[in-house]
Amino acid sequence: MRFYNDLFDDFFGDNFFEDRRNDFRMDISDEDKDYKILAQLPGIKKDEISLNLEKDILTVEVKLNKEENEEKDNFIHREIVKKDMKRSVKLENVDYENISATLNNGILEITVPKKVLDDKKKIEIQ
Repeated sequence: MRFYNDLFDDFFGDNFFEDRRNDFRMDISDEDKDYKILAQLPGIKKDEISLNLEKDILTVEVKLNKEENEEKDNFIHREIVKKDMKRSVKLENVDYENISATLNNGILEITVPKKVLDDKKKIEIQ
């Protein structure tokens, strides 16, 4: 479905599928010893973000502390949407014990180390 959204957005412009615009963007790189994930979360506070890893699926979830005291009648045009967001990514061979994350200037950086696989084993002959 993501591919089709991109095709329509190219033709109709970015506003065609509004739900896609409300996602946050992520870059995921597969390094030798770990995965590096960068997520753009401008204006999001640390206490509004939760990270979970279950069955090699990393989930980044944003639950906003919504303030409902805005006057909605004064808007001529509105694009800033305050809503909860969630993205998940499947990773392989994850070291669950040594994951780290930092939030700096609206960029969440997550480092997910890979398990060290011992692919050598000496076999004794009996």
